[in-house]
Amino acid sequence: MRKSTKKLSSLQEKKIAKEVEGVTIPASGGLQTSSNWKGDINTESEKFECKITERASYTIKFEDLLTLRTHAIKDGKDPIFIFEFKDKERYVVSFCGQKEKETAFIHFDTTDKSYLVKESDLRNMSLKYKGPIIGIKFRDKEAKTDRYIIVQGFTRWKK
Repeated sequence: MRKSTKKLSSLQEKKIAKEVEGVTIPASGGLQTSSNWKGDINTESEKFECKITERASYTIKFEDLLTLRTHAIKDGKDPIFIFEFKDKERYVVSFCGQKEKETAFIHFDTTDKSYLVKESDLRNMSLKYKGPIIGIKFRDKEAKTDRYIIVQGFTRWKK
């Protein structure tokens, strides 16, 4: 029997919160207007947004990352975006500097609003390379500046 997306998300958030020693935010931050109540999980130093998919690919939307970053900074926390392929690996997207972006297995600049990643590609790249898998430079049009992110496996990120 297939679980609803809401149920899958709730289970994912609880599991990750336990692993990062954080607390889940009620209703995934949908109830309050304060930035402290936004996101899915808070630790002392990080604010997490978590996504899960049953598909073979996931689209990283840069606007979602910027929204998380805004709320995290207001709370004095680091923004951490996690996406998971159900019953497979989790991946972490985090902001970084240009030099760290360029240490990734593949790295590039884009003018797109999002980037589609395939589970099989991420898995294959992470087997070949021990550092960040993907590094991306994109434009934050509102702040009129470039932003840099890296994608890496959750297990490696936790170390």
